[in-house]
Amino acid sequence: MHQHDGVAGLGGGGGGGGRAGCGCVCLCTCRACDTGGSQQAHRHGHQAPKPTPARGNACHGLTLQVDKWMHASITGLKPGHTHTDINRADCIPHLKGFRMIRRSVLMAVALSLPLLAHAGEAPETPQQLKGGKVISVEEAGKLAQGKGVTFVDTRSVINFGKGHVPGAVTAAYKEKSEKVENFDASVDSFDFAKIPADKSAKIVFYSDGPTGWKSYKASVLAIQKGHTNVMYMRGGFAEWTAKSLPVER
Repeated sequence: MHQHDGVAGLGGGGGGGGRAGCGCVCLCTCRACDTGGSQQAHRHGHQAPKPTPARGNACHGLTLQVDKWMHASITGLKPGHTHTDINRADCIPHLKGFRMIRRSVLMAVALSLPLLAHAGEAPETPQQLKGGKVISVEEAGKLAQGKGVTFVDTRSVINFGKGHVPGAVTAAYKEKSEKVENFDASVDSFDFAKIPADKSAKIVFYSDGPTGWKSYKASVLAIQKGHTNVMYMRGGFAEWTAKSLPVER
């Protein structure tokens, strides 16, 4: 009886000499068991016909090829072990539960993927602005057609150069604070020289979109500085372009 499997892979599957549905794991590839030009799969614990050694070579004494490091860690077998070592290993008790463990691990990974996918996403900004006004992209578009309104793009200079609201000024907000409503403005920096000195001037701040905290924070700081006509375009440049509104480069 051979206690190895010539089929590559982590889980027991098809094969020649074994019984269907066996949960054993591939351990090695035995060239001496090659009969009729194809390797036979011998399953752990199942009686299989004794193969005809190729070219008269005995099956024992050949080098074991451990396909996966996990196989070696479970069975204690290492590269260089012979078939005699396989027979001596008697690793069936360890391998019976391996397939179940593998399924549990894969299930845990599958369940965690959605969480990992959203792990890097920033939370959305508040929908209200104390002391100011949250406006839609449509409202901002109408304001942009008139005069007396300054649009302030708080994104990076690089993103500003790729496209921005026509007539907007660039004033990149350097953000180090947390993306929360009560953020610590002392660790951030913003150049107020870029916005109108007139505290009653209409100013529209925007950045990327609802997760663009830079424009929200700039709006809050402007209000704290005494500006009375602060507007926050929450939809940001992403929604602006989605609505096919004019873009300047």
